[in-house]
Amino acid sequence: MDRLLLHACCGPCSTSCVERLRAMDIEPVLYFANDNLATREEYDKRLDAIRSFAQAAGVELRAKPYDHDAWRAAVRGLEGEPEGGRRCEACFRHSLTAAAEAAANDGFEGFSTTLSVSPHKNSRLLFAAGHAVERPGCPFVEHDFKKRNGFLRSVQLAAEYGLYRQTFCGCEFSLQGETPKPRIAETPKPETPKSRNSEIPENGKPETENGKPETENGKPETGNGKPAPGNLGQAVVELVIAMLAICNDIDFLDVPFIQQELGNRFFLLRIRNIH
Repeated sequence: MDRLLLHACCGPCSTSCVERLRAMDIEPVLYFANDNLATREEYDKRLDAIRSFAQAAGVELRAKPYDHDAWRAAVRGLEGEPEGGRRCEACFRHSLTAAAEAAANDGFEGFSTTLSVSPHKNSRLLFAAGHAVERPGCPFVEHDFKKRNGFLRSVQLAAEYGLYRQTFCGCEFSLQGETPKPRIAETPKPETPKSRNSEIPENGKPETENGKPETENGKPETGNGKPAPGNLGQAVVELVIAMLAICNDIDFLDVPFIQQELGNRFFLLRIRNIH
């Protein structure tokens, strides 16, 4: 396939997808169609980021005019659905319908989406939505970009390009009442080990930075005398997400499964900050 229109959710996700397609001798055209974004400000930030990537990578970029009202109409009645539920399916269909129409009208041989690189997106639902809206002679092409380290590679490339990397999916419902904190993708850096305080408190146990005495195994104590859970760094969180996402048995991150298997409260607090 020589001509593929690639629906693009954002710059960071597009990086590894374009790289992989080019390795397959496919030169994609990026199609930025994201009516789901809650505000025009957020839309412009993501559009600027993908423009920066497209220019640096030498890939063609097209953008659909922003129409959040049309998206709200597409998900009407589903506002209370949980993330990953029926509202997200309707959102997929809305964005991919725009991509399908653009691909068919401009003579592309098929279309696909970068959304599958995200460990938060269920690829089976994405593919079903894509096939549901494909046009005669212009099929939806399944590319599960999260496989084979796709997400981790996108994190690395986004850092290299210095792209704005959002901290929430995009719509107002995904925020769940919280304010997103935008950031520039950075290459994870190892933390510099800190020396222990030479002063020993009265109980004979050195204190940690939070003032809690350490146990014999070197971990800070909680109020009940048990070791407190470790503080995972952002780089470790992203690595864990990437490792889980590329497992053949996991198509997307199932938060309850992660909660059960890892049981780390810090991870659960930060998992929503990774796109």
